[in-house]
Amino acid sequence: LESASFNSVVVRKGSKKYSLRSDSSIRFERGVDVQSVIAAQARAALLIRQLAGGTIRKGRIDVYPTPQPIREISLRASRLNKVLGCALSADRIGECLSRLSLKVSSFKDDETFKVEIPSFRPFLTREVDLIEEVARLNGFDEIAVTSPLAAISPVRFTPKQSAVRRVKSLLSGIGFSEVITYSFIDSVDAKIFQSALSTSIETELISLDNPISNDLGVMRPSLLPGLVKSAIRNFSKGQKDVRIFEFGNVFMSGKEGEREERLIFSALVAGVHENNLWEQTGKNHDYFDLKGTLDSVCRCLKLKLTEHPEMERPFMLRGKSVGLKVDGQDCGYLGELSPSIVRQYELPK
Repeated sequence: LESASFNSVVVRKGSKKYSLRSDSSIRFERGVDVQSVIAAQARAALLIRQLAGGTIRKGRIDVYPTPQPIREISLRASRLNKVLGCALSADRIGECLSRLSLKVSSFKDDETFKVEIPSFRPFLTREVDLIEEVARLNGFDEIAVTSPLAAISPVRFTPKQSAVRRVKSLLSGIGFSEVITYSFIDSVDAKIFQSALSTSIETELISLDNPISNDLGVMRPSLLPGLVKSAIRNFSKGQKDVRIFEFGNVFMSGKEGEREERLIFSALVAGVHENNLWEQTGKNHDYFDLKGTLDSVCRCLKLKLTEHPEMERPFMLRGKSVGLKVDGQDCGYLGELSPSIVRQYELPK
């Protein structure tokens, strides 16, 4: 009958490396009391004899090359009362610690306690851990509530933060809804929209070494995949008019391996343009609807945009997309998604 305690760090690294998770690995990752191995083995043997019959033989092969030393932690009463903001006596502190099966000895005029930590409490490693346990046993309601003494200064936004807040307020006022999507996307979506950040062939996608899911394995090069997926979910729930926007970071890697991260603004409109009880024209959103929204954003930010023929992007419809510049610098693009993208993602035409 084997009874063992395995190194939690080794088990954790091994289960992560080989993607093998089991009840046993989870238990040993959290730590097992090595001092209770013999007692657990003896108890298991006794139960086997009582329930299934048999004889317990004498002798045991014990492989324990480096026994763990008894751990001791010093706890200062003054430090405890300062952290908790109360005035507990030495007797009360010792009583709380004793209730945890901790062996306590005091010295230096009852100011400092030497606490012996049993092996079945591996998470007690620091003085503050003992302070937390004393607070829990004494009662959190016994800690007096006090107001902070620090001066509170007014919140000040940077120019970029102020501009983002103004745009969000404007778009919310004209019927748009803000969405927040994952920074991780599927590799297929990432390749489709890879040219969103840059049309240079030198840019590369950034893949994750340990993705949380197979379809979330790449850092997004564009906000468009998330907006498109959000639009699809809205249409599937019966929504006919979708107007959404997002501020978020996008990520790309250059030829030299340097990583680029930018704060990007993207918006998407789709579906029926006018959908209310009083006027239902059946008109769908088009290029000019989003162009009008962009003009409103530019007036809000006091920007003067100029349009120019857009460089070819595979996900945009040729002839119905333009590039945007501010002070001669490329800053974005505007247009309709290509029919192939509309068909692939099953968006309404």
